[in-house]
Amino acid sequence: MVDAFLTSRRLVSTPAIQELQPGEGAATARLQKKEIVQFLKGNFSPSFSHVSCTAPMMPKKLGGVVDLSLRVYGVKRLRVIDASIVPRIPSTRIQASVYAVAKKAADIIKSTKVWL
Repeated sequence: MVDAFLTSRRLVSTPAIQELQPGEGAATARLQKKEIVQFLKGNFSPSFSHVSCTAPMMPKKLGGVVDLSLRVYGVKRLRVIDASIVPRIPSTRIQASVYAVAKKAADIIKSTKVWL
């Protein structure tokens, strides 16, 4: 977990991600490795929650990652079709929502004359 935490910090500091203006929470921003261990021990617990909303479908200027056709901004020939495009965390199990996303994505792709 500590390595994942530190890797996330390095990733967020890259120019490509900095363009999205991310920020680390005040509770962890100044923590060093030993302090991160203690923070993680006190604040993390197993969860059955499903990851979602990590690549939201919304305007890029608002932090979106994919457009209305599920294409990733700034990348050619790549679409995201999973729970990550949901812009807000659902208050229920996500399986039905993912099925709906997949069905809509299939319709979008089938209606596209040139698959980009």
